Amino acid sequence: MRLSEILGLCWSRVDFKKGLITVDAQMLIKRGKDGVRELGLPQNSKPRKFQPAPAVMDVLKAVERQQKGWRLRAGALWENPIGLVFTNAIGQEVPHNTVVHRFSRVLESAGIEAHRFHDLRHTFTVESLRAGVDVKTVSEMLGHRSVSLSLDVYGHVTKAMKDEAANKLQAVIMGRE
Repeated sequence: MRLSEILGLCWSRVDFKKGLITVDAQMLIKRGKDGVRELGLPQNSKPRKFQPAPAVMDVLKAVERQQKGWRLRAGALWENPIGLVFTNAIGQEVPHNTVVHRFSRVLESAGIEAHRFHDLRHTFTVESLRAGVDVKTVSEMLGHRSVSLSLDVYGHVTKAMKDEAANKLQAVIMGRE
C-alpha cells in the first residue's frame, strides 16, 4: 500500500474473518488549510481488495489491541470518529512526515542505508515476482491501472525471471535435469 493509503485505512476496511483489506481511500493533506487532513479516493480512484500474508493480519490484530488500550486510557479525549487503523495515543491521524521520520530512524538504527518509505512497495513487488507470484495478481495488489504499467516499472525483474527460465529449459534440453 502507498503511505497515504495506509494512513487512510479504516477498521471497517479490514476483514479479519476473510483475511482481506479493502483500499478505497487515502489520507490527503489539504493545501492552504493549515495542513488539514481528510480522506479522499485512492490514486487512480480505483478501489481494490487484496489478501495480505497472514503475518500482516496478525500485526493488524496487535494494532487493534493497542488502539483499544489507548482508547480506554484516553477516555473523552479519544478522537477517531472514522475508525482509522493508524492513530496516535488519543486517536488522531498520524501525519505523513511522522511516518517518514520514524522509518528513517529505524533504518539508521539498523545500519541500513537511507531509503524512501515508498521503496517498500518496490521491494514488495520485486520479492513477490521473484517468489513466483504472477504479475497480474501483483498488479492488482498494487492498485496499478493495468498489468502493462506493472511490467513497465518492474520489467527488469520479469526479464531476470525469463532468463532464469531459459537457463532451466536449457539444462533440461542438455539432459542435466
